[in-house]
Amino acid sequence: MSGDESTGRVEELQNRLRHYPADRYPIQHATSQFHLGTLLISAGRTEEARTALLTAAELFDPASLPVEHGKSLNALGAVLRENGELHEARAAFERAVELFQAADSRPELGAALYNLGLVDAQLDEGEDAIAALRRARSLLDPDAAPASASAVARELGALLLLSDRLDDATAMLREAAEIAGRAGDHASIGAASNLLGVTLLASNRDREALQALREAVAAHPRTVRPGEHSMAKANLALSYERLGEPARARLAAHQALAIAECPPAVAAQASEILDRLGDPPGDLGIVLALESSDAWEAIMRGELMRWVTVEPEVRRAEIAAWIAHQSASIRGTDLGAVLVGGLLELPPQPTGVLVRAIVEEVAKLDERTADHFRSQISSAMARFYVPQWMRLKDAFNRVASELGAETSWG
Repeated sequence: MSGDESTGRVEELQNRLRHYPADRYPIQHATSQFHLGTLLISAGRTEEARTALLTAAELFDPASLPVEHGKSLNALGAVLRENGELHEARAAFERAVELFQAADSRPELGAALYNLGLVDAQLDEGEDAIAALRRARSLLDPDAAPASASAVARELGALLLLSDRLDDATAMLREAAEIAGRAGDHASIGAASNLLGVTLLASNRDREALQALREAVAAHPRTVRPGEHSMAKANLALSYERLGEPARARLAAHQALAIAECPPAVAAQASEILDRLGDPPGDLGIVLALESSDAWEAIMRGELMRWVTVEPEVRRAEIAAWIAHQSASIRGTDLGAVLVGGLLELPPQPTGVLVRAIVEEVAKLDERTADHFRSQISSAMARFYVPQWMRLKDAFNRVASELGAETSWG
């Protein structure tokens, strides 16, 4: 719901409250207060939500309307938990559980147990939290409520991981990822797959961890969820290190660190990997030689985005290493096409930064190597639509002219 839609809905409910005063229409008033409260939670207006939900809970008689009273308490508990009032939230969730259980309202009971499990975990009541989440998972139908079922399985898996019950955690996190996959919920796929990868690493099942973490990276695109992407990348780097693949590990660690939203703990992990493995330039060429060509575009895209953000001397070293690799490869034109495709996907400003750096490095080469590299790039450009490669050719030649370098690009 957009901001304007949310505001309009809030105003509509406030009008209903005035139209149905509590002293004359208690049920209608309570219903509107409940819907207003849940809407205000989504809008981040927690104090107003608390007031609305308290009113709804007071007006819904628990004896005659136990489910409605319980729903109000469950939503109120979410507000209290968000405000850090954990014991008060726990009391609200426990009462909601009692009401839903007595009314045999399974979906609502599952939701309340999920919330109770979350707040128990925050209160370091780990076994109580696990018990609540196990019950919640048994009540929530993955087909009817896939988002809720996946979230419960994921949180339960995380708690089982913390309690060192690795086999149980693995099974639960696989289930969470599978349910999310059926629902097409990419954010939940990424969250469950990342936790699954961490669990498998803790179980010394490094090859399985690698697959799970690759799925987490794919489910968390850098441009959509950058923080989560960086976390999955750093964990992927760790799995590569454990498998004895240093170039892949360094590349993933570098790409995690290049993301501005990279959390401090994730940055520390990635930096430690680089401290252990060293930090030479040229891993991109090594990794592409190990991967099938189907994977080249995504790897190149991630690395070009990193090169734009690093210090100029790092960028120069990486580009020089790439030019040497492409020039020497029997698949140099194919590699050039991946480079050209990656440059064409970038916005104009970062494209300009990289084009200038490439031209500067090529200008340092002996004539034969420089001509060979430019020829590979020219052949690669011809694989793209004319307006695309003409734009890129003009950018290369314009920079070359400014620098007094050879302008035979494209």
